[in-house]
Amino acid sequence: NIMLRDLTIAEIEAKVILLKLVSGGISGAILFFSFLNTLEGLHYYMQRIASLYLTIFCAVILCSEFSPYVFENFILKFFPFLQFHSGRGIFYMILGTFCLDPEMGYLVFLLGIGLIACGVLYVVAFFLIDTQRKSAAPAGAYPSSAGMRTPDV
Repeated sequence: NIMLRDLTIAEIEAKVILLKLVSGGISGAILFFSFLNTLEGLHYYMQRIASLYLTIFCAVILCSEFSPYVFENFILKFFPFLQFHSGRGIFYMILGTFCLDPEMGYLVFLLGIGLIACGVLYVVAFFLIDTQRKSAAPAGAYPSSAGMRTPDV
C-alpha cells in the first residue's frame, strides 16, 4: 500500500509524463472529432462555436504537451499559466466541460470526462510536488504567509 505523500518528486514526475501522453492522446481525439463537428455543422451556432474553441484549444494542448519549441516560443506568450501543473489542470478541466454537451456525441462526451480527469490529476500532481519540495527544503526556504498582507483593492 503506497501513500501519495510518500512518493518522491522523481516518481511523481514519471507519472506526470504518463499523464502527458494520456492527455495528449485524449486532446488529439477531441481535436479530430470537434473539427469534424465544425465542418459537419451542428444544429445550433453555440455548438459550432464550442467545437471551434475545442479545435483551437486542443491544438494548443497538443503543442504544449509534445512540442517544446512551439510551447516555449509561442504558446507561453498567450497562455503563461500552462507552464504550471495547476494552471494546465484547470485549463483541461474547463475544456473538458465543453465536451459534456450531448449534441457533441457520446464519444466526445467520454473524452471530455477523460480530459477533466487528467486536469484533476495535474492539480493533484502540483500539490504533491509542492508538498515534497517544501518538506525537502531547509528550514526557512519558504516564507510563511502569516506576515503577508493582501493587496488593497
